[in-house]
Amino acid sequence: MAKITVILTSARFGGKYMLDLISQADPEAEVLQEVLRKGSDNTNRVGKITGLSVDEVVALSREAPEQLWDRLATAAAQGDRAIYLRAYHYHQPHIAPLWDRVRDQARVVHLIRRNLFDAYCSREVAMKLGKWQVNRGQKLDSGGTIEIPRPALEEFITDRRKQINWARDHFAAGDYHEVFFEDIIRSPGNCLRALAGKIDLPENPVPQHFLSKFDRMRPTSNADLVGNYLDVAVLDKEFF
Repeated sequence: MAKITVILTSARFGGKYMLDLISQADPEAEVLQEVLRKGSDNTNRVGKITGLSVDEVVALSREAPEQLWDRLATAAAQGDRAIYLRAYHYHQPHIAPLWDRVRDQARVVHLIRRNLFDAYCSREVAMKLGKWQVNRGQKLDSGGTIEIPRPALEEFITDRRKQINWARDHFAAGDYHEVFFEDIIRSPGNCLRALAGKIDLPENPVPQHFLSKFDRMRPTSNADLVGNYLDVAVLDKEFF
């Protein structure tokens, strides 16, 4: 039985970058985005894969996401194309039956960001600029510096640590693997090497031929980016 591969992660953790490179390494695969969140994603493609209408896909994602999962899992088992999708820790409540299905039936690649300060800064820059991604070669105003309220940063870090630890506990009994943002972001080759042995890519992809469609949004250091860096610098560290 072919398994769906779920890239389990959070926003600003590099999930879209990873899936972009997977789609290049395995062009025949069905590479989907946030299809398990309420309202779903890639609804036309999910409908084609599952035989559901777009309205049915959206309704199931809101009311019975485990049933939407069942349709996708059946398609994966019966089809000849690998299915990858991205899910965030918070897309459904942690007590949702969906997560038990994922644990028992999927290959889970848990994409973690060690430095959660970086993730918070990335989110704040994206919100300030009104863009969640930058295409390669796109010119973008840096937006200047940002100020970080320490209580908001501490809450963000606490929440993300809880979500990551929940996932580690919940999915550990399944086909579970961990990959870290800091290990994949350096180059396409590093990303594919980090995934080697964890997912079933075609043999011998040539990573030097791959180029992500996306650029990092903030090339400056945290110390240069954050106007009140001295107030929050103690939290600029790796948590995992």
